[in-house]
Amino acid sequence: LKADGTLWAWGNNGVGELGVGYKGGNVLTPEQVYLPNQSGVKDFVTGHQYSVVIMGDGTVWAWGSIFCGNTIPYNDPCQVEGLDGTGVHTVTCSDQRGFCLFLAGSGTEEDPGRVYGWGSDIYGWYLTDEQFNERYPREIVFPESGYTTDIRVSEGTIFAVVAGPEPGIYAWGRNDYGQVGNGEKSINDPVTVPYKITGYS
Repeated sequence: LKADGTLWAWGNNGVGELGVGYKGGNVLTPEQVYLPNQSGVKDFVTGHQYSVVIMGDGTVWAWGSIFCGNTIPYNDPCQVEGLDGTGVHTVTCSDQRGFCLFLAGSGTEEDPGRVYGWGSDIYGWYLTDEQFNERYPREIVFPESGYTTDIRVSEGTIFAVVAGPEPGIYAWGRNDYGQVGNGEKSINDPVTVPYKITGYS
């Protein structure tokens, strides 16, 4: 991302994940990414064969091999429905899992944090047993979610930085190597209740 607001990419482009207007082969030198409008880039992320960008006007777009509603956009940017007007400003994606998180708000009582998930619910990320269409974003709610100031997902585990009355780092999801930090590991049983990580300073 350059100071003038343009986005550039290079590398593997087999399914159009770089967003440079075509798909196939490798892009060996930086090429400008085709953006859907001129409002500037607020945040962006690359996953496994796809990319997601939050534009300055608050719209969210994706391209590459990822379902965008009922289509796979490949090299043509597709707007992610359901996030207009939410004020999302941060996006993070799990590299191999086709799952993204979005954060809105600042995590204060005046401007509560709001977390949205998008993609397949492989490790109980959405914290609900309710059935829903995973191809559209859905809000993820937990007791401290309104105080969330930052959020990340890494290889299937979600980490939320929380301020407010119960500040700390909360984690849930994949835990086969103990990455949630709860003193246990569970190969086939993901952590589906956010755990407040302790024992660090």
